[in-house]
Amino acid sequence: MGIFEINTSKSDLFEKLSKCEKKESFITYIQQEFIDANMLVHKYLYYTFESVIRYLKTIKNSKYKALLNVSTEVEVAKFSTYFEDIKIHSTYNEYDYVSVGCGDGDKDASILKTLNDKLKYTENINYIPLEFSYYLILSAITKVKTKCSNYVDIYPFNVDFLKYQEFIDKFNKTLNSNRHAIFSLFGHTIGNYLETDLLNPISNLMRPYDFLLIGYEVYPDMEVYRRNTGHYDNKEDRDFLKYPLKLLPNFSGHLEEDDNLKFEITKDISYTKIEGCFSVVPTLKDTGINLTLAFSTKYQVELLKQFFKDYFNELSLKYIKNYESSNEFPQYALMILQKQENIQDLKKKALIRIRDLIESQQSCKDELIKIKRDIEGGLIDNEDILKFIIEPRHTGSVIVDRVNKWLKSNHNK
Repeated sequence: MGIFEINTSKSDLFEKLSKCEKKESFITYIQQEFIDANMLVHKYLYYTFESVIRYLKTIKNSKYKALLNVSTEVEVAKFSTYFEDIKIHSTYNEYDYVSVGCGDGDKDASILKTLNDKLKYTENINYIPLEFSYYLILSAITKVKTKCSNYVDIYPFNVDFLKYQEFIDKFNKTLNSNRHAIFSLFGHTIGNYLETDLLNPISNLMRPYDFLLIGYEVYPDMEVYRRNTGHYDNKEDRDFLKYPLKLLPNFSGHLEEDDNLKFEITKDISYTKIEGCFSVVPTLKDTGINLTLAFSTKYQVELLKQFFKDYFNELSLKYIKNYESSNEFPQYALMILQKQENIQDLKKKALIRIRDLIESQQSCKDELIKIKRDIEGGLIDNEDILKFIIEPRHTGSVIVDRVNKWLKSNHNK
């Protein structure tokens, strides 16, 4: 099966770009983004065919390859280990796999194979790659079809996932209602965006109890980074970063000298919401020009964990666990999060359930009325207790017993 002959029998979601790149269209599109963001947005580093070729050359660089190897170890080789933590928090034994920024598809093919090997699926795994680069998504489709064709159905989205409102209806139709979805954000993609700009739309794509896996680089401070990195000290890296600007007349004349490209290390809050972490910011500096070419924030594990525990309660993204690489540098980690139902929504469902039980189970009516008042008054706001109340198989008396034990335990703390 050729790479353009994708099986979309269950869906018409794969909207192909033209095989021929139209430079005029690209210039109009990218220049507007420049005006809006005052920087070369990260996604354009992979927009054209030539950009992807330069990216693939860059990851063969020995310094970058070391990071790629350790990220693959944490994100893929240890998948069987951290998958056990996912299953503990699951109510299903089958999963859809959504790859946010699928890259060339190598990691995704390995993850899908592990899922298939560990679980007995009653029907194929749905693989849903989201990728802005047409050429990377074709690579991912080809690799997954080659390695996993017997047990995977592919529903690719060639989209900017930050603009999720434009495709969310079609996206939701691809998700199996009898499965949780595992979303992956691999390859330190989180560090290339302001965290809230990236994670807000991803959370909005997730359903309650879906999972999010985030791979990220770890550095304790800027000095350690300076001593242990050299990602941008060669021609391939610099050409990769500068190439999109060569298509824009306003900038093409400023790209010949390597000295024009500076690499600043900063804690500027323009690049990260996490106090104490720092960003590496390649900047094109020349007469009349001071232009940021994407950026990459590096994290401390505890600071990122605390960020999720504090900020993302609002999005109901619950921290589960963090895995770290064993080597010293480059160091890499993977965080597992789960989307929870909003507490207010859980309370509404619990109240509906209690009202139904008050009508149907007279033997414990008074106790159920008290539980209803405790929910309305905010005394019962525990996620596990509210889920217990909502569960259809639990009778009124069972609920009363469980809630009373929880209230007593909570009062004694």
